[in-house]
Amino acid sequence: MWKLVVGVLLAAGSSLGSASVFYSSRDANQVLRIQKRANSFLEELKAGSVERECIQETCDFEEASEIFETREATLNFWSKYVDGDQCDPQPCSNGICKDNIGKFSCICNKGWEGFLCNYEVKYTNCSVSNGGCEHFCSDDPSKQQRSCSCASGYQLMDDHTTCQPVVEFPCGRVKMDYSESEVGFKIRLIEGKTGRRGISPWQIMLQNTKGKFLCGGVLIHPSWVLTAAHCIEAEQGLKVRLG
Repeated sequence: MWKLVVGVLLAAGSSLGSASVFYSSRDANQVLRIQKRANSFLEELKAGSVERECIQETCDFEEASEIFETREATLNFWSKYVDGDQCDPQPCSNGICKDNIGKFSCICNKGWEGFLCNYEVKYTNCSVSNGGCEHFCSDDPSKQQRSCSCASGYQLMDDHTTCQPVVEFPCGRVKMDYSESEVGFKIRLIEGKTGRRGISPWQIMLQNTKGKFLCGGVLIHPSWVLTAAHCIEAEQGLKVRLG
């Protein structure tokens, strides 16, 4: 019986001898083709993860943070992945653009300022002309520069110096529907007009203890009033009325 089995195997072997069980090198190269990259081993894994998790499929921020090593790198990728690159084309005239989600910011080169870095710096401190600021000026000696800000109800414009109202009645503008003149009050301005009550909240009226008008002045701080020296020389008690 075993002679018959050997004979069958020999016959099968002789019939297959002319056909190889392996591909030729040429055919094998057509099946197995590997794209080589110049990146390191870790970079190869990272690129593959980004493509697999965020390009072939939609990834969330947590999945993206698992791919990148730092939060900064994750945010840099995420800001472009969510809504595209806000810095393309380059919007900053004289500075570096930083992409954010739905917006961008410009880091200006020295000597330039403004939202798009397209205004030349004319003031470096607040000592001259309030630093060019329309409202408030703050010095930063460490950076040898100044920054402008606005009162409540105003928004700093793109030039980073002027302020624009963003509400109907911002700070310093009071809506009043009437005006009144006090009995016995004499207007001292030539061709002046009686203002509505509260129309000028920075203006003050100094009165004596009996409520009689003495002098005018200006509110320069929540606790300080600027007025003429002779107005307070002989008075023991004063009242301040705003507006």
